[in-house]
Amino acid sequence: MRDRSGLGSLTFPSSTTLWISRIKSHLLVFQEWLRIRMDIITVSLRKRARFERTARGFRRC
Repeated sequence: MRDRSGLGSLTFPSSTTLWISRIKSHLLVFQEWLRIRMDIITVSLRKRARFERTARGFRRC
């Protein structure tokens, strides 16, 4: 048996399209935020790797 009380609002096309558009906008915002975060993380990791490399070089001298 299915519980239709929870899915009743989703059967109407207007609310479904509204939900889909809302979810899409949220996903776009999240995707953009994730891309920015990944850029920051990769840049910081590169800087750290470069710093560790130079630190090792100084230790050898």
